[in-house]
Amino acid sequence: MNAPVTQAVNIAVTPPPDHIVISQIYGGGGNFGATYKNDYVQLHNPTNSSVDISGWSLQYASAAGSSWTNNQPLGGVIGPNEYYLIALASGGSTGLDLPAANISGSINMSATTGKIALVRNGVPRSGICPKDDADVVDFVGYGTSATCAEGNLNAPAPSNTAALFRKNNGNTDSNNNAADFTTGSPNPLRTTPIQELGPWVASTGPIFNGTKVPHDDSITVDFSEPVDVDANWYNISCPSGLHNDATVAHSSDFKEYVITPNVNFNFSEQCTVTIFKNTIHDQDLDDSAPNTDRLAADYVWSFTIVDAGQPAPYAPSVHLTMGNPTNAISDVTTPNNYLMEKPTYALSYNRDKGTPNWVSWHLDSSWYGSLARVDTFRPDPAVSPNWYRVQASDFFTTGFDRGHMCPNADRDNENRIPINQETYLMSNMVPQAPDNNQGPWANLENYLRTLTAAGTEIYIVSGPAGVGGTGSSGFMTTLANGHVTVPAYTWKAALVLAKGDNDVSRVNAATRTIAVIMPNTQGIRTNDSSDWQNYLTTVDAVEALCNCELFSNVPEIIQNSIEAGINGVNPPGVANESASTREDMSVPVTLNAVSPNNNPVTYVIDAPPSHGTLSGADSNRTYTPAPDFNGTDTFMFHVTDGTRSSNTATVTLTVLEVNDPPVPSADAKSVEAGSVLTFPAGDLLTNDTPGPANESTQTITVTSAGSGPDTHGTVSLAGTQITYTPETPFSGPASFTYRVCDNGYTAGLSDPQCATGTVKMTVVDTTPPALSNLTPSATQLWPPNHKMVNVSVDYAAPDLGDPAPVCLLTIGSNEPINGTGDGDTAPDWDVIDAHHVRLRAERAENGPGRIYTITATCADRSGNAAQKSSSVSVPKSQR
Repeated sequence: MNAPVTQAVNIAVTPPPDHIVISQIYGGGGNFGATYKNDYVQLHNPTNSSVDISGWSLQYASAAGSSWTNNQPLGGVIGPNEYYLIALASGGSTGLDLPAANISGSINMSATTGKIALVRNGVPRSGICPKDDADVVDFVGYGTSATCAEGNLNAPAPSNTAALFRKNNGNTDSNNNAADFTTGSPNPLRTTPIQELGPWVASTGPIFNGTKVPHDDSITVDFSEPVDVDANWYNISCPSGLHNDATVAHSSDFKEYVITPNVNFNFSEQCTVTIFKNTIHDQDLDDSAPNTDRLAADYVWSFTIVDAGQPAPYAPSVHLTMGNPTNAISDVTTPNNYLMEKPTYALSYNRDKGTPNWVSWHLDSSWYGSLARVDTFRPDPAVSPNWYRVQASDFFTTGFDRGHMCPNADRDNENRIPINQETYLMSNMVPQAPDNNQGPWANLENYLRTLTAAGTEIYIVSGPAGVGGTGSSGFMTTLANGHVTVPAYTWKAALVLAKGDNDVSRVNAATRTIAVIMPNTQGIRTNDSSDWQNYLTTVDAVEALCNCELFSNVPEIIQNSIEAGINGVNPPGVANESASTREDMSVPVTLNAVSPNNNPVTYVIDAPPSHGTLSGADSNRTYTPAPDFNGTDTFMFHVTDGTRSSNTATVTLTVLEVNDPPVPSADAKSVEAGSVLTFPAGDLLTNDTPGPANESTQTITVTSAGSGPDTHGTVSLAGTQITYTPETPFSGPASFTYRVCDNGYTAGLSDPQCATGTVKMTVVDTTPPALSNLTPSATQLWPPNHKMVNVSVDYAAPDLGDPAPVCLLTIGSNEPINGTGDGDTAPDWDVIDAHHVRLRAERAENGPGRIYTITATCADRSGNAAQKSSSVSVPKSQR
């Protein structure tokens, strides 16, 4: 019988972990052929004590990722040896429903490779491998491409039908993911009772003890579940004072609240935020257990604002050196063209679109460096608190990138962190399709920086245009409940100069501009770094799209050259011109042109003037307006250098009016001799004109009336009435003058002109002379001695129209002219003149006596006549 042999056998028994572990991982939820509809993670408490995980989080990053913002808050108590189930996102509708979970979240994990961390708080991890962070309770990197794992060895790859299992039912943790995990059919298990949990703060931004916080940052508070907040639910205290005057926004699920102070923080100060426990209430109705409606305690954390760093290399005005594309102003009454001038860039903000209309910035090598990217996306507190402030989360899950207009990499100088942080303000963002933003758009950004590295400086303007783009989730027109417009295009224009001073004056027709218009859609990304050239266009085309005026401080004639060129290949340029002259005066016009190569150019008149003629050749022309024309005339021209033609320019010719005097026409009036004629002065204007036809709208007025040598009377103007009084005696033609004036202008200044008109008068005489009675010097001739007796006849014949009527005397008798008294045969009477006669003193013996009848007939020159008679007797006897 053999003697017993004693042998020592060493058996290594791994003690169970002394902390909560990740015991099962499944990322294929809902995918094709998936076992379960949802991803899930299972936790296990291998210890003999209950562990309260309130305030912890589960954080996920892609296999090679460094962003840990996929963050699921955790809560409750896991008892000894219990399994705690966390339901996560779904990739579709395939698979079984999970058992009721302790917590449901939205992390969407890869089915085959990724990284997941169990963290003692809600602060997102940083870097690609935070497995050794003090607050990381457990860490698993799975699949072949994961860049971090415990023991630096990855757990095997699960699939849509296989989960990762921690060995020994979760009781093994050698800090070697490859050794500690195996795969198997998914088997979600929950033994921890489902507990009603009160809300807690899952994470904050800035993070606990965060540093280099933007001086215009917002405060983000993520709660574990949907909550309502009371008034005055927070306090933000800094050495610079309280910053509680703020706008507050929340996510659609009421889990995230964003506080945007209206006053910026001071550089380098440390601030403390307090969330008051009694002001936070979860939205569920199961609040029967203690502390299940409010925070368990006030939540307090602090952070430090970034140092000011070096100032920007140029004043903020540099960004608008080449012009303000839409004449934006800093006035809230123009909410859709609101100017913001920052050290980093200038922009026109559009309240209704929630995006910039344009962002303009200067770029040279002094602006950038090697600062690592830090995604400090946040609302812009410079947006009026009365407007919607676009949130950093508004683009999440939309399929659109938060697309920088002024790129982060254009401002990544390591000595100017605040300058870089300004590029992450949401006022600098537009929703860009990933293939636009990360494809040709990014390639153009990189190319422009290579130009500045070679010694140039560039003035850049970019912006969105149109409505409706296609991101990775399909076509959309708006985001954030309509607060943000998705553009149809993104555009950019860059003006490239050699480094120097007085930049506007150095722009010439050979200056290179680079302009692109890119569709805001998927499918345009390529592996070609120069693919941005597929979208080259002219600045003119960009201006037509954005309804803006780029590089407007550059002289127009140069603009018209460089803005019509593509990528520096420019045509000649001409610009609108103007000249002025006066009516009936010619004016020389010098036509100007610029050429990128200084070659001679040929001037071509495209449209001649409409109201004048053009003479001359080449650039030297003379414009002659048509007679009496005043107003605006134009002609159009362009130039060609034999290879390319310029734009067409318009020359505007202003012909200043020269007021011509009125043109009076003779008027005719009549009046009775001895009467007075009064008539409206306006009667004289009926046949007068203000001047040439182009002055027909002028008003003319009689200003005076005057007499002359042919007036034969007096004339006067009293008010609007003219009175003509002919002299007496007078009849026949007469005339007087009047002065007529207009109310015209010369060269825009009042310049009344006057002229003299004539009124032809006819003084009409229809009244015979006023013949008086005749008075002979003798009424009897005695003795009848047959002698001739001289008799004078006295009378007067005044006339209104004739100063000297013609009077004649005629004699008649009751006895024959040859009397029978003495047989004398001589005439018995003789008319000497109009006032003297000779009568024979004789009579017939057998008659009663002789009676001579003397008749005076007076006629004026108008043919009016009067007649009167008187008698002289030779009596029969004198008794």
